[in-house]
Amino acid sequence: MEIKSKKELIDYINKISQKLSKQAKNLKNNLQELVLKLKEHKLPELKKVRDENQVKKYRIFFVSDMDEEEAFLHEMSIKGMHFKEKKGIRYIFDKGEPSNSFYHLGYYEKDKMDGERYLKNYEEAGWKSVFHEKAEFDGTWHYFRLDLPENEVAPQIFSDRISRMALYQRLLASWQTLIVMLVVCLLIMSGIFVFTLMNPSNAQRMILVLCLLVILLTAGAVLLYLYIYLKVHAKYQEFTYKYGKRQFE
Repeated sequence: MEIKSKKELIDYINKISQKLSKQAKNLKNNLQELVLKLKEHKLPELKKVRDENQVKKYRIFFVSDMDEEEAFLHEMSIKGMHFKEKKGIRYIFDKGEPSNSFYHLGYYEKDKMDGERYLKNYEEAGWKSVFHEKAEFDGTWHYFRLDLPENEVAPQIFSDRISRMALYQRLLASWQTLIVMLVVCLLIMSGIFVFTLMNPSNAQRMILVLCLLVILLTAGAVLLYLYIYLKVHAKYQEFTYKYGKRQFE
C-alpha cells in the first residue's frame, strides 16, 4: 500500500490500531472462557484427587506436649500417612507408603539466632523441614522429618533441649504475671458482683448478668492457663532433673 500524504498515514495507523484492538479483545475473551472452563471442570477434579490422597486428624497439643506430638506424627508415618501441614488443631497428612519417619519440633527466635544457619544445621544432620508456623516471642516452630530404615531410632538433638528450656522459662515467667492479673480481675469482679447482689435494683440486674459472665470467662481463663502452666512447669522440672540445670545456663 502506497501512502501519499500525512492524512493517509494517520488513517492507515488508525485502521491498524482498531484491528489490533479488536484482535486483543477477542483474545482476552477467549482466555476468560478458557479459565472459566478450567475452573468448572479441572479444578474440582484436582481438588477431589487431592482430598482423596489426604487424611485429616484433629488433636490438641500444648507447648509442653512436643514429645507427644512428635510421637503421634511418627505413628502416623508408620501407618502410611505423612505429615504435611497443620491449621490449629487440624493435622493434614498425605497418604503414601509406610515409613519409619521421625519428626522433630524445633523452635528458634529471630533475634537470637540466624534462621538460615538454623535450618542448615538440621539439613546437614539429615532432617528436612516440612512445615513451619509462627510461635511465641516472635519465634518460629519448625517441623522436621528424618526418614530412617526400619527399627532404627532418631538421634537426640541436644541444642534443641537448650532452646526448649529457654522457651519454658520465658513462658513460665510470662504466664505467672498473666495468671496473677487474671486472679486480681476475678476478685474485683466478684466483689462488684457480691455488692450489686446485696443491693439489687432493676437497673443493676444487667450489671449482675455482665459481672457473672465476666467472672465465668475469667475463671475459665485462669483454670486453662494454670493447667498449661503446671504442664510446662512439670516438663521444665523433668528437663532439669534429666539433664541438669547447669547445661542450660
